[in-house]
Amino acid sequence: MYQNLLPKVCSALVTNDINELNEFVINSMLIAAEKSIPKKRIFKPNKLPEYILDIIKLKNKQKRRTILEKQKFNLLKKLIDDEIKAVKNKHWLDLVKSLGKNVISSKPFWRKINQTKNQEKENKKNQIPTLIMNDIRYTYDNEKALIFGNILESTFSDSNDQYFDEIFKESVENSLKDKIFKIDGFKPFSISELNIQLKTLNRNSAVGHDKIHNLLLLNSSNEFKNIILLLINKTIENNILPHGWKLATITMI
Repeated sequence: MYQNLLPKVCSALVTNDINELNEFVINSMLIAAEKSIPKKRIFKPNKLPEYILDIIKLKNKQKRRTILEKQKFNLLKKLIDDEIKAVKNKHWLDLVKSLGKNVISSKPFWRKINQTKNQEKENKKNQIPTLIMNDIRYTYDNEKALIFGNILESTFSDSNDQYFDEIFKESVENSLKDKIFKIDGFKPFSISELNIQLKTLNRNSAVGHDKIHNLLLLNSSNEFKNIILLLINKTIENNILPHGWKLATITMI
């Protein structure tokens, strides 16, 4: 069904502009995938109660500029920890009650213990270590990622380098605008060459900034692959990269 929903041709107005052609290719795959691929429901057996999630949201919004604000933040954090412990204890009590007074086997207990251990290992594996900055402790990954993002942005900003020559940068950019780079003797890629390269794509790779998974490219129809091929050949012939190809999603590891 995905292949049938992909367009077979695109208008000349689109093909004349590389950025529009790239957007056409991306949007066509996303729309076809949205209509044909069923959503995967992620089951979370140990999801926290709503009231704890509300407290977590409140804590995340809490400012920490003054001493009073920091104290309030720490109180909310302690409240969250206490409530999570209480929920876990209740789960254990419910398990004990469900087994009755005369427990025949210890297997249910060990099953529960192993599930908890595996979950803790998985959580630790996916978490960034606790960060302390300016005497403030950051435990949530999104907070730590935001801090590192701000540091990277300020570090690699042109304005932070006293030796950065803005005038020279502008002169280089202006000179490149007027130059036309051509590859002599370029022979457009064929559909067979495209298919060979598509087969080498990693099927387990994460999506990029454009939200296109490699499986969408691999499972495209032959007609749509011709449109993809047209985009690739035009970028090389005109020496123009689509704007979307210059964007990237950076994930901390």
